[in-house]
Amino acid sequence: MYAVSNVIGSLVFGNRLDYGSERLKKYMEIIIESFEVMGISGVLTVFPFVRYCPGDPFKCRKIHQQTKFMKNEFREMMQEHRAELNSTGEPKDLIDAYLREIEKNKDMDTYFCEDQLVQVIGDLYGAGTESSSTTLRWALIFMLHNQEVLFKVQAEIDDILGGRLPTMMDKQKMPYVEATLSEIQRMGDMVPFSVPHCTTEDVSFRDFFIPQGTMILPNLYSVHHNEAHFKDAFKFDPSRFLDDEGCYRPIKQLIPFGIGRRVCLGESLARMELFLFFTSLLQRFSPSLPSGEELPSLTGTLHITNEPPPLKVIFSARS
Repeated sequence: MYAVSNVIGSLVFGNRLDYGSERLKKYMEIIIESFEVMGISGVLTVFPFVRYCPGDPFKCRKIHQQTKFMKNEFREMMQEHRAELNSTGEPKDLIDAYLREIEKNKDMDTYFCEDQLVQVIGDLYGAGTESSSTTLRWALIFMLHNQEVLFKVQAEIDDILGGRLPTMMDKQKMPYVEATLSEIQRMGDMVPFSVPHCTTEDVSFRDFFIPQGTMILPNLYSVHHNEAHFKDAFKFDPSRFLDDEGCYRPIKQLIPFGIGRRVCLGESLARMELFLFFTSLLQRFSPSLPSGEELPSLTGTLHITNEPPPLKVIFSARS
């Protein structure tokens, strides 16, 4: 999780945080707790009045405090960037680029503003850190459960990379790795219910009338486990994403990042992270269970993301 957050931090803030820093530790604690608590506080979406109950039974006040803390942190970073902003040089990160866009559009009616930038930073850094690290943990669990897939993945990695580090240019040469990552995302269902959307007008759909302004929660789990699109949908089988020649074959019903104009903001970054982390890890190590440990469950715990169970794993260096 720390490593994934630093990749995003490098792009958004322009720097990494030391793994031992209290600041990074605080950020990670808030992200972890927020995603856990938001699963409980989801009842407020249906029954908003319960926020006025004595105490804080659904942790909504705690979420508010944590959100406020992170937004203040992001605003401080923005002010530091604004003070150092050089309009003639290349922007060094997303904050620089966005601040320039705000300045460029200051006399126009646009969505480019500091409040929107704070929200974008929060979405990329918070959601991106948690979801990508959760996917990688599910990847380890599925590799422990499917040793034959693990061996095929490592064989393809060795064949294409040898001993050098992977790059994104290698992805198209590694169809089995890509197929395996696709199957991990399908079976792990890291975000089984997509980010809430809202109808902008009245809609009639399959005998249902959905009025304008209705919150819509797309059920991605039902799509990813639909037998009409994925034969033996509850079986882990990367080969479903390969054609007869062994080339990667995308299936359009695989939509872990959602679809349409409101697709996940960090999709391209997440796909890069998953490929590079997964490939690098299995290039250098073979995961296995400690003696006496049982295979971890394939049933997760649903908060906002589908959290995998805790697990103990040994990483043995590959020769």
